[in-house]
Amino acid sequence: MNERLEDHAESAARSLVDLVNALHRQGIEKPLEAYHLYSYLTRAAAEMRNALSLIEDSVQELRAKERLQPDHRGGSLEDVVRRFTESSNAAQDLAGGLADKMVKAYSAVGHLAYKEAPEEQEPAAGS
Repeated sequence: MNERLEDHAESAARSLVDLVNALHRQGIEKPLEAYHLYSYLTRAAAEMRNALSLIEDSVQELRAKERLQPDHRGGSLEDVVRRFTESSNAAQDLAGGLADKMVKAYSAVGHLAYKEAPEEQEPAAGS
């Protein structure tokens, strides 16, 4: 099976857009839903850091094999690779920081419980 990496990235982006649209339309009804969403999004943030690292490693491997050159806009290969490496490392750090903060939010939202509105509560026995 020949999987295209771009197809996986596109699918991930579309799934996130679909989630945002669904949240915008319907929101959440109970804290447990937020807990589950944070669980999956925390996992996605952690995997984002891994994906960025693997992409950088692949680009560096192409460089080591002398399979890179700057495009038509000019600039030296060294400058372009340096800018890419710096930006990639910064993105990895941000993704790691996001995952760390999301773990804390995930843990905190797990301590919330749903409170029924008075009209939703069943009458007490003998009422």
